[in-house]
Amino acid sequence: MGLSNKKQSGNISAELLPTYYTPFAKDITKDSNGFNFQIAAQDGTDLFEIWYYGNLIRKKLIVSTDDALTRVVARAVSSGQEILIFDGYTHGYDNLAWQEHDDADKVERTLKKLDLGIGKVFVRTETLPDDEEEWEKDENGLVTSDHGRKYKWADFKRDAITWLSVALVTEQGKKANIIDEELA
Repeated sequence: MGLSNKKQSGNISAELLPTYYTPFAKDITKDSNGFNFQIAAQDGTDLFEIWYYGNLIRKKLIVSTDDALTRVVARAVSSGQEILIFDGYTHGYDNLAWQEHDDADKVERTLKKLDLGIGKVFVRTETLPDDEEEWEKDENGLVTSDHGRKYKWADFKRDAITWLSVALVTEQGKKANIIDEELA
């Protein structure tokens, strides 16, 4: 996974991003493989604490445990607003297209505070090339996943990300990559 040289910036609509990030994305740039953006709370502030369920690699990279998949939340310092950054049970192409998890699989995932300090959250998403022909549409123009859920093609394409990278840049300027997940 790398950044492309063909980068667009400026007035890129958040409506192109995964639906769960749309209300919180700012400073969006696009390249041939995906989007880069920063997370902002509803009050416009952009300083967060990171809370997570998972194991840590090198004290900063969050990965799933043997018992349950990762869950990461950014909690705004100014308001306490919580923004779901990643849930291993729901986000990504595999979960949308074919994986289904029983409620029993989703054990209680108590969040812990990541001990890296307060910082700004930067997200990179990548998607598959447009493979609309591979998906049959019903009479309403909806595609059906392997587990029977129906989606508008535009929403499926937005939410079916194949790679997610998240970095926290602390107030001291230190960057920590906290999520780096292939999702397809």
